[in-house]
Amino acid sequence: GGLSASVQTPWPFKYDFGMACWFRAESFLAFSKSNVKASNDNNDDDDDGENGRHVVLFCARTQSGAQIEVSFESHSIESTGGPSTAATLIVTVIDATNDSKTNKTLRKVRLVGCVLSSLVWYHVAVRLSRPRLSRFSLAPFSNKDEVSIFLNGKLMFKEKMKMPQFPDAIKSGSRSVSGSLASIGGFGSFSSTEPKQIPLEISFFSNFDGQAGSLYVFKDHVSEESISALYRETIAPSEQSNLSHFGSFVDRWDGYHGKLSHLTKGVSSASMHSELGDVVLPNYSLFTGEYSQKRRILFDLAEEDDIDLEHIPPGLSKLAFGSKLLIVWDPCRINNGILLDPHLGAHVTMEDRASIWSFESVRDTIESLGGMPRLLPLFGMLHHLIPGKGSSSVSKGIMDDYPNMHIPSLLLLVASFIREHEVNTCELYRCGGINVIEKLLHDSKKKDIDGGAFYRLGISPMVAQHNASALLDLWQASRLNFALETTIFSRLVFNVPLLLGGVAKSRGASFHAVMLPVLSEIAMMNPDKVRDCVGTGELFDVVNEYSSSGSDEIAQEVAEEDLFHESISSESTLTTAEQCFVVDTLLGMIVMMLSQRCRTEDLGPLLTHITHNLDLQWEANSAENKSNGDRSVNRSNRYLSTVKSVSILFFLLQKSNVPNLIDSLADTFENGSCVASWMLCCLVNSFDDTIRGLGIKCLAAYLRTATPTATVNVDVSSQKLSKTMKRGLEVISQNANNMLSSVLSGRVNIKIIYKLLWHLLKCHRERLGGASYAALLYLITDDRSAVSSSVPLSDIIVPNSEMLGGFRLSLEELDNQSSKVDPRQSIRNKYGVSTVMRLLRFLSNEQKERWLFDMLAFLLASPESVNIILSVDDWQPVLFQLVAEVLEEIYGDDSNGAANAATGEKNSSTGSGNGESHSSSGPTTVNTETLSRPSVRTRYDLSLKLYSTLLGHCVRQGDEKAFNAVEMAASLQRVDANGSEIFSILLSHLFADLIEKGTVASVERTYNNVDSSNAGRNRALKQSARLVTQSILSNGADGLDMASAVRQWRCLRHLTALTVAVVTESGFGIVQLFDYRNQDASAIDGITGGMYGIRLDNLVSGVNAFEALAGAKLHANSSGCHQRDRYRYVCVVLASQVLTLIDAFIFPDNLDTSKAASQLHGLSLVRSTEPRLGQSQGTLLASLVRLSLILLAYLEPSSVRFLQACSRLRCFLHWVLDVLRESVALGGYSQAFHELTAPLDRIVLAIVLQCHRALSRCSVVLVEMMESSPWQKYFSDVESRQKSRRRLFRAILELREIILAAYRGRNEVLRASLSPEAYEALSQGLEEVTIITTPNTSDSPSKEASLRAFLENNWVAGFHDVVLEGGVVIPEQIANGQIYQGQAASTRGRRAIEELASESSAIVKEYTSLLNAPFTVYCENQRKWAETDAVRDCEYEGDVSVKSLSSKYRTDIVDSNKSNAQRFTLALQRLTWIAQLANDPWNQCRHWTFTSCTDLLYRRIVFHPNYNFDTHLNASYELSLGKERESYQREEEARKARKERKMAEAVLRAAIVPYTESTDEDVEEDEDLDICDKEGFLGWDMEGGDDSLDQPKCNDDKNGTKARADNEDNASIDKKTNANNNADEPEWDQIESTDFDESNELDPFFWARKFMWAEGEHFVHSFESVVIVSIQSTRSGTLLLTSHGIYFHQTGDTIDVMTKEKMEDDGKNGPSRQDKKWKLNRLTDLHGRRYMLRAQALELFFANMEGLFLTFN
Repeated sequence: GGLSASVQTPWPFKYDFGMACWFRAESFLAFSKSNVKASNDNNDDDDDGENGRHVVLFCARTQSGAQIEVSFESHSIESTGGPSTAATLIVTVIDATNDSKTNKTLRKVRLVGCVLSSLVWYHVAVRLSRPRLSRFSLAPFSNKDEVSIFLNGKLMFKEKMKMPQFPDAIKSGSRSVSGSLASIGGFGSFSSTEPKQIPLEISFFSNFDGQAGSLYVFKDHVSEESISALYRETIAPSEQSNLSHFGSFVDRWDGYHGKLSHLTKGVSSASMHSELGDVVLPNYSLFTGEYSQKRRILFDLAEEDDIDLEHIPPGLSKLAFGSKLLIVWDPCRINNGILLDPHLGAHVTMEDRASIWSFESVRDTIESLGGMPRLLPLFGMLHHLIPGKGSSSVSKGIMDDYPNMHIPSLLLLVASFIREHEVNTCELYRCGGINVIEKLLHDSKKKDIDGGAFYRLGISPMVAQHNASALLDLWQASRLNFALETTIFSRLVFNVPLLLGGVAKSRGASFHAVMLPVLSEIAMMNPDKVRDCVGTGELFDVVNEYSSSGSDEIAQEVAEEDLFHESISSESTLTTAEQCFVVDTLLGMIVMMLSQRCRTEDLGPLLTHITHNLDLQWEANSAENKSNGDRSVNRSNRYLSTVKSVSILFFLLQKSNVPNLIDSLADTFENGSCVASWMLCCLVNSFDDTIRGLGIKCLAAYLRTATPTATVNVDVSSQKLSKTMKRGLEVISQNANNMLSSVLSGRVNIKIIYKLLWHLLKCHRERLGGASYAALLYLITDDRSAVSSSVPLSDIIVPNSEMLGGFRLSLEELDNQSSKVDPRQSIRNKYGVSTVMRLLRFLSNEQKERWLFDMLAFLLASPESVNIILSVDDWQPVLFQLVAEVLEEIYGDDSNGAANAATGEKNSSTGSGNGESHSSSGPTTVNTETLSRPSVRTRYDLSLKLYSTLLGHCVRQGDEKAFNAVEMAASLQRVDANGSEIFSILLSHLFADLIEKGTVASVERTYNNVDSSNAGRNRALKQSARLVTQSILSNGADGLDMASAVRQWRCLRHLTALTVAVVTESGFGIVQLFDYRNQDASAIDGITGGMYGIRLDNLVSGVNAFEALAGAKLHANSSGCHQRDRYRYVCVVLASQVLTLIDAFIFPDNLDTSKAASQLHGLSLVRSTEPRLGQSQGTLLASLVRLSLILLAYLEPSSVRFLQACSRLRCFLHWVLDVLRESVALGGYSQAFHELTAPLDRIVLAIVLQCHRALSRCSVVLVEMMESSPWQKYFSDVESRQKSRRRLFRAILELREIILAAYRGRNEVLRASLSPEAYEALSQGLEEVTIITTPNTSDSPSKEASLRAFLENNWVAGFHDVVLEGGVVIPEQIANGQIYQGQAASTRGRRAIEELASESSAIVKEYTSLLNAPFTVYCENQRKWAETDAVRDCEYEGDVSVKSLSSKYRTDIVDSNKSNAQRFTLALQRLTWIAQLANDPWNQCRHWTFTSCTDLLYRRIVFHPNYNFDTHLNASYELSLGKERESYQREEEARKARKERKMAEAVLRAAIVPYTESTDEDVEEDEDLDICDKEGFLGWDMEGGDDSLDQPKCNDDKNGTKARADNEDNASIDKKTNANNNADEPEWDQIESTDFDESNELDPFFWARKFMWAEGEHFVHSFESVVIVSIQSTRSGTLLLTSHGIYFHQTGDTIDVMTKEKMEDDGKNGPSRQDKKWKLNRLTDLHGRRYMLRAQALELFFANMEGLFLTFN
């Protein structure tokens, strides 16, 4: 037996031999004794006993005796006569001989340790090979040859074994080495092949009783990889790893697969609408899985250019496998009894002892029993089975759960029939079997839950595992067919509503713990497939269910190990924490899908879910009128799911690479503006702080993605172009301008969006918490260089514990990443900063403090943040108002009307457009308790620090922006009653910032070029002055460039002039300083502790809270002229700071006094004037003198600052005298108060008068504190007293020198302006000083004596009174017409004082005029901000979007229910057809008819069942007579029935039909109409599960077919009747007037009785004053609505629509034209209409194309 062939070919196994095949032995005994004997004759006598038991699997031999044989050695005992059940594999190699007498050399190798059994399939491969290098060695037939034996693809044995040898090779082996080298040229003597072609006999399966598969014989070396691949590809399909074969369906998914999936859904839906017999699948080869294509590939003949290389394993390629084959005997290649070999041509004629066999499994035979539909009715048993109580542990065994194993058993049954069976997979998809299974599983689950039973899929952990495994096995088995695989995947495996929906509170929750991790793993592996096949809508339905089920409980944090514990029993239900875990898992799957590609249909459910939940939350909170923060429900599952959904949206928006996200948002809404409006009205406008914070983050991320230019500065050229276009279009029309604004702003109007954000945040200001704060930080900051700016998917999708497996959503990392503040971040959002700054004044004090600190930190860390804030239009009003609020909080309530009036005279209060509340009253009391709170002081200092830092940055720029910024700050004092004080304090902090950081931008970069000795106090200021001085002296060659130096000095000059105007307006002009009544009477200053004056620190800083407000407290009860004392300390500090600033520039440290230019440097700087504030102040020198006089008047006489002021004033006086001398030389006039010298002469007079007052104060301090009182009273130690005493005498000396210089330099001014008595006293005092100091100027006691003598002279000791004339304070020593020694003095001194007062008034007036322009700009900005029309429109769009999406959520539920109900209805119909076709083969009474088409396999079927068979028995002659009699009887019965019906109609005409209430039957009939309109879980509105289990027979179907035919005939008759009756509808059912009695006045609707009422018709409602409106006329009357129709009775006149006049009835038709009836069963459409601009009308359309327009008055 077996196969054998003889071919003419040289010995093919020259270097290598290999064979591989499958086999199964019935027994290992020889098949025939004769064959055994024949085999023994060919062997040696030594082997006779052994070969008799050999069974040869493969043998290749030549006539010379060379042979390679693979056989088996049986281990059975022959004496027992039993079959051989075990054997050992033997490989035999025999060398060739020259003749038959030569003994054969035989080598055998046994597969030791591996015994083969019978009745078992094995894959055997044997390989004989020679190492590559030994083929060219000197000893070719060495012991390096080896044999390898493979069993089932694994290497089992490897040993040395020589290849067959031939006679020439044997001889050459005995040659000498030299002889071998001589013949090495052709290598012929080393070959193992015969020199010529001889017959090669190959036999296979000789003497074998069993079965074998394909035989592969190799002539070249075959790798182990090829043998293993051959084993895997030829193994039985049930043993193969299908996941590896169908990796393209699992691991790879692209847009092409998505299109195929969409096509699959369309084909499946279309096929379900057709009858099963008419369903024919389209011939789409793309629906066939890749595995079936690969199985058809013949690997030995495959060319790499013909097929896709992906279908061929690497070991079976042509290079590694096909090119090395010698013979392939495949049973599939038998034709006409000949086994064909395409390689060597070793064809074999099949003998009787060998035949072809194949498996005919149940999967193949089921087609003859009705195909795959035959299995589907088995699922109907689930409807009748009640799930039993499952076991709580897996260890109890499967028998405890046997009653609940029906579902996995049925699923595995279907999987076994379709696995690797192409016909069954196509048939299962064609018949809609998956939809039927889904329907039956759904009905089974609904019955279990409604009946209070257990959820059978999760009744126990074991049952849950088997159910999940069965679903996955069915999915795996279906991968042969793409369409079926995607259908099973979407409708069964990943049908979350089917598997997990509706069971949130049901018993039996084990299925969740098993299936959820599997689904999450699938979604993580291939989110694109899940998205294309399933989508997000179904997942959100289940999320909403599980979120709503636990709304009354608070979700607690539970450890992951406690979720779905193993001891869960069938009685267990899901806890709130486990429901939350289910929601997290489902939301994690949604994130996986949306992060890959965000389609509109997938993003829509997320948006509707968020909107619906937040809409419900808003309504609930609005009704309760309290925030979510006070509600415990905030931790409910619904709330948590909403927060997580919003977080998902934020995660998608913050990722910059989510495809189609922005386009999907635009498709969901109308445009980008609607998207932002929805975020504001839905998310930001929430009572919950967490959701509000997420909404702000979503808005920020969306604006960054959709409008990237929103956070950066707009190009200047584009701004100019926009302004030009706007101005041009303003001339055309306002509408065109609005259109251009929308175009220029893009799809999103940034300003309007942020303005609406401000309004919403202001409304929720009391609810703003940490989440909102972090979100606003995220809004205004941006760090594009940081990697952490975008959170990756791996941070929010985290793996579960190993016990659970799978993945879930975790938002901790997202919250942390988006909430933390990175030092590298900076403020980049201009509009966001504007929103936050405007919001500051409405926040709590704690939040204000936090925001001020953060913004100040941003400014100090990043210059870009400063530029962004300065670009905001309203940063100054906001900060000014913050400072004002702190002052008002400290001052407390105002209760003094007089103080209000006094303050109102100084400060003008002007309203602003943004609704800011302006205080019109000044402070009279100080809230000491408030002042002592650290938070108040902190907000005071932070707000001023932030304000001054920004102003300082503007000043350092040194251009018009600096002037405008400072002037804008000055103009804002008009909006608050304390405006002057606020601006003064602000100026103080600005000067402190300039002193600390310098006046040049980035001056710290120049420190490297400065000597280390300069590092000290005011280092930055001195460095700035050095750079400016170097630039001026070198004309721009050194230091700064000349333009920058000029800008710096102009800014300082402008600030000096502005300070002079401020202190003058505050009441500290030169003339006001002469009022000695303003002198503080106390010896110790109440603010600084100075002695008879204000004591300032060496390093002047800004006015802090205690210093500024303590002065207000001291003077809180002052009134009238003393009210200005509360500004005294601030003005003194301002004067000191300005002089400190100017000193650094006019007296720089690097000035070389040896140069002439250096000596004139200071004077040249101070001689210039500031034109922006007018000419009243004069030169800068005059302004500096005015400020110095303030210090001279109020500083502590014994302080360092007073001594510095005296020295500085002495220098200024010398410069004044130099200028006067130049003026006198220029004009030639030396008289006092000349036109050219009058301003400076008045300055000299003011200096002398103020020095007189200062000397008086010094005298008092010297007598009271230094000499009269003990040192303990005023000093801490004696040394401090001595230092103060020395400083005091030095100050007195400086003052005396100032007076002496003025007396000598401008004596004529003093003579003209002082009274004669005062001038005489001054002259005598100065002469006495000269006499005393002349003898010895170096004697210190003499200096002190002279100073004491000077203090004691009459001029210093006297003339301290003042006279108030016309509101001007005139000192006593001023010449004012006094009589002295009989002579009257002139009034020139009084006129000089009056001129000084006029100068102060002019300074204040020019200062006020200067502030008009910036204040107008401020008012215009506030007016624009107050325009809210566009904001209201944006809010309206957002509200409409919210309501639309919330309504769409409900509509989607209803549509989904309807879709599921329709799908389940079609599945139920399909099940009926399937049951009918499945029962056909077993129906005995079957009739057949000829067919006219082919089946799915394109076979011509001759007959097919005839379901409409008619026996024609009714046409037989025998029954004709009986039928005639029956027909006559039926006609008589019909005639009697018509007569009775006419009589009943006549009675009905005369009867009064009573109104009856609706019965229960009517209610039940109406309830059926609203099946699909209920909200709830999808598909649970579909009833009729019991009907799906009926299996009608053919006879029943025949009767049913006949009944359907009769119904169709009746329907056609009714249709014709209705068509005929439509023409005369008003008349056919109207009772004749003669038969109708209208005299019944008790019935208000007697007019409706003339119409024929249907049986059971009853009254519903009546409407009075109803008008029927037509094109020509209107008719008013009464409308009656019944259960079957509408009746109208005209009570008014017919009015013409055009003329409004009464129309006359023609009277032809009589009253019948006034009363009309319309049947409700003819109604097709009903629409709500507006009539006369009011929604009070309805328009009805009927089937006869008639319309009815009704309006209800």
